[in-house]
Amino acid sequence: MSTKEYIEPEALLRGLSETIRQRRKVLKISQEDLSRSAGFARGYLSDIERGARSFSIKNLARLSNVLKTCPSALLSTTEKRLNGSSVFADFRLDLPLIGALLGKPDRALAIVDAKQADFPLIFVSDTFSQIFGYDRDEAIGRNFSFLLRGELYQEGLKTVCQAVENKTSCVATLKIYCKDETVLMGEVSSSPVLDDKGEVLYVVCLYQGASVSE
Repeated sequence: MSTKEYIEPEALLRGLSETIRQRRKVLKISQEDLSRSAGFARGYLSDIERGARSFSIKNLARLSNVLKTCPSALLSTTEKRLNGSSVFADFRLDLPLIGALLGKPDRALAIVDAKQADFPLIFVSDTFSQIFGYDRDEAIGRNFSFLLRGELYQEGLKTVCQAVENKTSCVATLKIYCKDETVLMGEVSSSPVLDDKGEVLYVVCLYQGASVSE
């Protein structure tokens, strides 16, 4: 490993503590709830989040389970931040997980180009077409709102827009209209991809758990 790639242990600990704290806030989990679910004392978790206490791989695994991610994602995101590289504001949608989810019949993946004023879709998965009925050519280049049929005042859409503005991830419920007029209610997980300056390049959206609404 070169000198440039070397990370001081204390810097890694402080960075990992910040990653854990930010992840907890993204998921809107209180420090009390996280400590209880992970089996820690509240003071112990507080020390971890302040970078004042080192902790074992075992405890890292317990934290990552509650934070709905994996230890490697926490560490990888921390290293990228310390090196000044682009990172996912949230790592729930890392590439291996995306690959796994693409094979699920109830998951639809879409990527939005946040650099363009109208936020067009630049990628949709095959499952997107299967669930919503729109071929890829019918969806690419359009704003996601075409699936909402004018219902732009949904609380879930407000949550997604605020998350993009704040450069954070979120999970929200949206009412979506399919091409054949079927109405679906489901969860949309949104995660922004940031450039080296911290600006949003793309927004990765995963629609899951669709259920027909009358």
